[in-house]
Amino acid sequence: MQLIKVESGYRGEAQASLARVFQNGKVYSKMYVRIIYPLIIFELIFALLLFTQVGKSQRFIFFSIFIFSISLYMLKFQLYGTVYALTSSRIALFIPISFLLLVWPSLYFFLRQSVEKKAIPIQELMVHFAPGALFWVFQIASFLMYPLSEKLIYNSFDSVLVPIEQVLFVLGGCYYGWKILKIREVVMQKNSNASLRLRYGIFTAFVFAVTMLLSLMLFTNFFLYQGQVTTLDYHLLWLMFTLFVPWFCYEAWRNRDAFMLITGQVYRLSDQKVGALKDKFDQILRDGRTIKDPTLGLANIAELLEVSPREITELIRRAYQSNFYEVVNSSRVEMVKTKLLQSDFDHLTNEAIGQLCGFRSKTTFIKAFRTVTGLTPGQYKENHKASA
Repeated sequence: MQLIKVESGYRGEAQASLARVFQNGKVYSKMYVRIIYPLIIFELIFALLLFTQVGKSQRFIFFSIFIFSISLYMLKFQLYGTVYALTSSRIALFIPISFLLLVWPSLYFFLRQSVEKKAIPIQELMVHFAPGALFWVFQIASFLMYPLSEKLIYNSFDSVLVPIEQVLFVLGGCYYGWKILKIREVVMQKNSNASLRLRYGIFTAFVFAVTMLLSLMLFTNFFLYQGQVTTLDYHLLWLMFTLFVPWFCYEAWRNRDAFMLITGQVYRLSDQKVGALKDKFDQILRDGRTIKDPTLGLANIAELLEVSPREITELIRRAYQSNFYEVVNSSRVEMVKTKLLQSDFDHLTNEAIGQLCGFRSKTTFIKAFRTVTGLTPGQYKENHKASA
């Protein structure tokens, strides 16, 4: 561990304490050779195998990127700058294999798909993965410009790209950690599978533990050493990856068909919310004025009830076991039935009465009327005249 300046007072005491923690290089050398290096090789092989074997699923592509990014980041820091480094060439500092900024978005999209079970639009993926891709371009440029890029080296171990990437990674951990926490809340509320709830809890803990650990290491580095030492030799960070990542790989391979996947239905609305919205929607249907509009759609009702169109769809599926247009057209049919038997509307054709109640076409009107009553409007009217 390279110290560029020995401070006095409490800073000096902190420096001395940290120096004692990391001074036994032989112990760490054995740990890296026996644990870290084999782990990196295993994870890289696993990520490639997972990508090729179950890569047809978009969510497993995200998981493969997650494992691959962590593994390559670990490998990058074993290439140069330590007594157990794999090479003595300084150009290794610029080899473009660090994809740290892809770790959190790939994990987020993997977990999100586990809940939503639908493909992520390419436009959204481009936004979230753009920072990692842009940073990779900078790495490639630095590598191709070597040895000119040696000017970016600010100590014996790191280029300026390293702390920049790490700070962005910490900020990403805070942002995506919050989004992953929201996914976890949905899982905890809507799924009773204890094993799945535990996995989501561990994934969430991993995000915040790594984010907090690297934040602490960066703060300590810049506070005590003005950023001039490698971030406390990264031993704690590699230990964190060693504890979590093999377990992720094991679980993913053991449960390839349903890893972190919610098999039951996940609802956005609570039962209480469904009941309250149903009462309001029933009032709209009974009132009749809104459903007379032939252009009425989900967005209109969503605006009236102050919820999203997706929540309206869920409400109707759960409360009525139907879809939006079937529910609305059934209410329109009830209005038509009333008007067919009233003398005030005898001057109108059956089709005109249907249009008056909100039906756009004769075909839709007749079909909806038959579905509800089993009769055509004319048959319904004749039957009631005969029985009167």
